[in-house]
Amino acid sequence: MQSVEVFQDAKWISVLPTAWAAPDDGQMGIKTAYFRLCFNAQQGASLRLSISANSRYKLWVNGQPAVFGPCKGDRWRHFYETVDVSQYLVEGGNVLAVKVISYPPYEAQHGDQRAPYWTMAKALGPCLIVAGVCADGCASTPCSVTTGQAAWEACADAAVEWQHFSVSHWMGAMERVYGGKLPHGWETAKDSGEWVKADELWLADDSNLSMFGIIPVFPLKPRPIPLLFERKGAFKREMPLKTTDLNPFTFGGLNQNAVIPPNSKMAAELDAGEHMTAFIALQLSNGRGSKLKIRYAESYSKDACKGRRDDWENFEIVGHEDEYNPGGGDETYKPFWFRTFRFIRIEVETADEALTLGVPSFSETGYPLEV
Repeated sequence: MQSVEVFQDAKWISVLPTAWAAPDDGQMGIKTAYFRLCFNAQQGASLRLSISANSRYKLWVNGQPAVFGPCKGDRWRHFYETVDVSQYLVEGGNVLAVKVISYPPYEAQHGDQRAPYWTMAKALGPCLIVAGVCADGCASTPCSVTTGQAAWEACADAAVEWQHFSVSHWMGAMERVYGGKLPHGWETAKDSGEWVKADELWLADDSNLSMFGIIPVFPLKPRPIPLLFERKGAFKREMPLKTTDLNPFTFGGLNQNAVIPPNSKMAAELDAGEHMTAFIALQLSNGRGSKLKIRYAESYSKDACKGRRDDWENFEIVGHEDEYNPGGGDETYKPFWFRTFRFIRIEVETADEALTLGVPSFSETGYPLEV
């Protein structure tokens, strides 16, 4: 089916420009926004939808991860995914939740705001488009989830900053997140975020624009390759720390929570058993004023040299890292995009309150290719 037919009545939606504080130099950096639609469904309902965003998105249905994308295109092809999410629907209230990260195009990058060299990015901030109809099993009136028709709401992020590493800024950026500013529970509409009606932009069918020689903003095309899989994984073991390192904390053989006392600086290192790409998740509670860093590496190394991959005695975990600053409640930190690693190092520096960490978990992802 042609994209014009799929998104015939759909509009791109965004966050009102007034939600963002304009940078002093008028340039645009990486931005994050949340979009959400609450709707009712009957038992046996089905929903097949198509979705895309500027520049990357993750979709949850009732808190369950459903799909992420889009497949990377270029200025002449902006791909969208089509997925059946019927398995996640429940009788009664349902929530579609989409987190969108926007990257500025290369020509808008400046200073330390070196986003990925993302050829399909536009200087528009986070934008989303969805098309689909929820058909109820009892033959009642179908419910549209299409952006521009359904009552989508939006929330601008105030919690996420981006850290750029000089050797890999062309690939992306790592996160610095302030947990107290996150809309925790937003995926299931159990948050207290500041939500407003999403700003409606233009129809996906931009034939009226092309009549005047205007290049389509997002020339939508169906995804030409399979979706990536997601499957739950678990770390295999805790690694020892050198005697010259920080004091270690432990997850009790990966079977219990770790408690880091107040005014402490401690670390732990974990082995996933093999090199992989995966979405990390870390549950936390309390620990207001703490700072937590997660560093990722394929191997223990030092000065760009590697020995045996798990040689913790002579080498160390060197790599890029995410930073999370707990808000002091019950929280789950999930970096937006997948990370590549076999080993991770978690460093924690607490303030006047102890921090409790659950055993880190992850969902492995990749293309469905057989070796």
